[in-house]
Amino acid sequence: MNKIPGITPSDEYQTLRDEILQSKKYVFERPLLIITVALASINFIEKPYIACFPPIAIGLLTFNLWFTVNRMKSIARIVAYIQLELEERRWQPWLGWETCLRYYRKWSKQDQSKQDQSPVPDTIGYYYTIFIMHVCAVLILFIFSLLEILNKFSWYTFIFFVFTVIACIVFFCFAFNWSPKKCLGMLEEERFRWRCIFEELEAKGIKKKTK
Repeated sequence: MNKIPGITPSDEYQTLRDEILQSKKYVFERPLLIITVALASINFIEKPYIACFPPIAIGLLTFNLWFTVNRMKSIARIVAYIQLELEERRWQPWLGWETCLRYYRKWSKQDQSKQDQSPVPDTIGYYYTIFIMHVCAVLILFIFSLLEILNKFSWYTFIFFVFTVIACIVFFCFAFNWSPKKCLGMLEEERFRWRCIFEELEAKGIKKKTK
C-alpha cells in the first residue's frame, strides 16, 4: 500500500467509521428535533396565526427527508468504499479516500449503466422507521390544518390551508420517489460505482487488481 505521511489505512478506516456514525446520528436526531420544536412552538404561537404553522412544519419535514436521503447516499458511498478498498482490498495500491472521491466525482459525470439488482438486500433498515415518522407527522399536520379551517373558516385560514395542501403534495411526491423500497439497492449501487471506478483506474495503470 502507498505510504501517506501521518495517515494509514487503519486511520482512514476509523475516520470513515466515525463519519458514518455521525451521519446516522444526524439522520435520527434531526426529525425528532424538528417534531419536538414544532410541538413546543404551538404554545407560543398566537391563536390568529396558528394556521401558518402546518405548512411551515411540513416544509421543514420535506427538507429533512431530502437531507436524510442524501445522508443515506453518503453513508452507502462510504460503506461501499470501506468494503472494497479497506476490507476486501481487491485493488492496490491504497490511494486514500479524498483521492478516490475525486475519481468518483469525475466518473459520476459520465453516462452510467444500472448495476445487477440480484444482491440487493431484502431489509429496509432504519430508514423505514424514519420514513414512517415523517409521513405520520405530515398527516397529523394536515389534519390539524383541516380542523383549523373547519372550526374557524376565514380567508386567512383558507389561504394557509391551501399552502398546507401544496406542501403535502410536494412532500408526498418526494416521499414516493424515495420510498424505503426504492432505497433498498443504494449500497449495491455504490459498490457497483466503486468497482467501475477501480476497474477504470486499473486500466490506466493507477491500480492493480489483487483478487
